[in-house]
Amino acid sequence: MPGQITLAGGTPVLDASELPTGIHPANAAAAVLAAEATLHHLGRTQPDLVGTLAQGLRQAQPIRGRFEEVGRLGGIRLIEDSIATRTIAVRSALEQAPAPVVWLVGGRDKGAELAPLRGAAQGRVRHVVAFGEDGPRFAAELGLPYTVIPMQAGQGAQAMQDAVTEALRYLPEGQGSVLLAPIGTSFDLFANYQERGAAFRQAVEERLAPSSAADLQETPA
Repeated sequence: MPGQITLAGGTPVLDASELPTGIHPANAAAAVLAAEATLHHLGRTQPDLVGTLAQGLRQAQPIRGRFEEVGRLGGIRLIEDSIATRTIAVRSALEQAPAPVVWLVGGRDKGAELAPLRGAAQGRVRHVVAFGEDGPRFAAELGLPYTVIPMQAGQGAQAMQDAVTEALRYLPEGQGSVLLAPIGTSFDLFANYQERGAAFRQAVEERLAPSSAADLQETPA
């Protein structure tokens, strides 16, 4: 990932650390280069181009369902990236999520390549929680410690509740992140990725209730 977002000639625009949560540096760099190329193609100049681009990047907002922090439980960030079903998107999420990461994977396989994800997960992912039709196979092929949430047709919301509850057990120190970046499509248990994301959000809201906080003290067996 770039440390500096720059113009094509190397002029700095913004340090990657200043980007809002959910905006990946590689995407920001590509957007800057595209904007610069478009202006050049149109034969237009932009006064204070660097300042304008920097301001736009600082104000950028992630798409709903694209690496969005939907809650915090102590120092644990709960991040929804339900739309992450392509290898490049899942890898981006793994690179951004604060370690240690408990990674929720599942859904129906659409042919995503898993090999690049093993490297991205190395040293960052503590545990994988697998759900849905192909989640267990994803987890096994990733070669990381994992737990499987049983799947029952028509009970996607319950499966997500169970997945979030299980994930939090692996962050007893109260730091890190729970990341829904599922790899598979949503159609095994949900109507679409938005419904899957909504189920994750609902599970997070329930876990944020004061009565649930004590559960974080439980250490996994």
